[in-house]
Amino acid sequence: MRTPASLELLERAFGGMEDMTGPPRLNQGELADCFFVAAVNQVAATPAGEAHLRSLVQSLGDNLYEVIVHDKERPAHVVLQGPGPVGAAGDNELRVLERAAAVHYGVGATDMVAGERDLYEQSALGRGGFPATAFSMLGLDAVELSAQDALQAAARGDADAVVIASRAVAPGSVEEAALNAYGLVPSHAYEYGGTRRDDATGEELVFLRNPWGTGSPAPIPSEMVPRVLASGTLGRLRR
Repeated sequence: MRTPASLELLERAFGGMEDMTGPPRLNQGELADCFFVAAVNQVAATPAGEAHLRSLVQSLGDNLYEVIVHDKERPAHVVLQGPGPVGAAGDNELRVLERAAAVHYGVGATDMVAGERDLYEQSALGRGGFPATAFSMLGLDAVELSAQDALQAAARGDADAVVIASRAVAPGSVEEAALNAYGLVPSHAYEYGGTRRDDATGEELVFLRNPWGTGSPAPIPSEMVPRVLASGTLGRLRR
């Protein structure tokens, strides 16, 4: 639960990450693409990952970009204008990546003449998806696991990026109450923020960050992971 002590641990774990300090990142906008924004932020959190993402975006001048979007291991080159008013906020090149993914993920480049909002709403990207799809589009290998197995792999350093998904629950159910106790949104993708041991209780806690940029959940005790978290996806840079 969000007790003062747990919030202090959350702040210590993320070191002010609720604002735009630290690595370049996106804050999810109107699109239901938490899976994509969380994946981008996780990859961009390391120097190697950031360099990889920036290598996918080439400026052609006059707010025009060429972006590499990986599709079934074959890179597609998407030429488009820079980000508009709809979509995530944050680092400009990462916003361009999101827009290119929206264009490629269900809206052809010839449909760019449509309104900005239409472009995103017609795209499958704006209707939800899976972190494995996002990692693949970004040119990473993806492995889907249970939340527990993914967290164990992350603790071993067996991934360059990790996205964790909360459980789908029925409204008014006991399961929904369990998610609410930690400030978790059902069927939502979160960025992995590490594990910490509470010095006072010895309890191992899992830290997640909300790709909205606000509303990160309280630290989650490891024994609660199976009840509130559904799955985890590892992203690995191709070396």
